[in-house]
Amino acid sequence: MTALFIYMPILQYLQKNLAIQQNKKQLKH
Repeated sequence: MTALFIYMPILQYLQKNLAIQQNKKQLKH
């Protein structure tokens, strides 16, 4: 259970970074 508390914020952080990268790619085009 403790692993979930550790990984969930990391997964959310990675998802935000992916969304930002996708937005930057769209802005370039």
